[in-house]
Amino acid sequence: MFYDPNQFPYLKEISKHYDAIKEEFLNVADARQKPTIDSHITPTGWRGFPLMSSGYIYKENWALCPQTTALVKDIPGLYAVGFYILDPKTDIPKHKNFPMDIYRMHMGVLVPPDCAFRVGKEIQPWVEKEWFVFCPEVEHEGYNRSASRRVVLIVDVWRHWPHRPLRDRFLTWLGGVKIRISFSGWGKRFLNFVSTNRGARRVVDLLTGRK
Repeated sequence: MFYDPNQFPYLKEISKHYDAIKEEFLNVADARQKPTIDSHITPTGWRGFPLMSSGYIYKENWALCPQTTALVKDIPGLYAVGFYILDPKTDIPKHKNFPMDIYRMHMGVLVPPDCAFRVGKEIQPWVEKEWFVFCPEVEHEGYNRSASRRVVLIVDVWRHWPHRPLRDRFLTWLGGVKIRISFSGWGKRFLNFVSTNRGARRVVDLLTGRK
C-alpha cells in the first residue's frame, strides 16, 4: 500500500537537489555507515548513516551533511532522516514497525537493477531520484539481488503533527532512549539481547502494541 508522493510537495523540492544529496552521501556518509541496531529485523547487510531518529539529532552527522539537512530540517513533523544501504545479495525480511502514526518515505540515491520493495500486496522497484511513501505499520520487506549496493534516503514524518497521541509520544521517548544507550558497550549488548531474544521481543511488542 503505497501513497502518492505528489501529496507531499516538499518531496519534489528535495528531488531537485538529488545530485547534491548523492554527492554528500558519497563524500561524507559513505565511509561512516554503521550496522543498524535493529538486529531482530536483519543482523547483516543493512547499514545506516542516521541524521535524525525518533526526533534525536545525531549532531556530528547532521553537521557533516549541510545540504541534505537544509532540505529536510523544516519539514513539518520531521521524525527521522538518514542514508541507508542494503548490501548486494541481501534481503530485508518481512516485518512491521511499531504502531506509530508516521509516513515513511524512500528516495533512491544509488539503485542497481533487481532491487524492489513490498508493502502489503504491492511491490515497487526503487528508482534513483524518485520517492515512494508508505505506512511502516503495514508488513513490508525488500531485496537487493544485484552485485551492487542499494542506497536510499529515508524520511519519516508524523501524519498529524503536532497532534500526536500519548502512545506516539511515549514511543518517541523510548526510541530516543534506545539511541542513547546504543552508544555504550553495555547498551549495545542489551539492545542485541532485546532484539534477538523471543521472550524479550514479546514483552516489547506487548508494551508498544505491536501485533
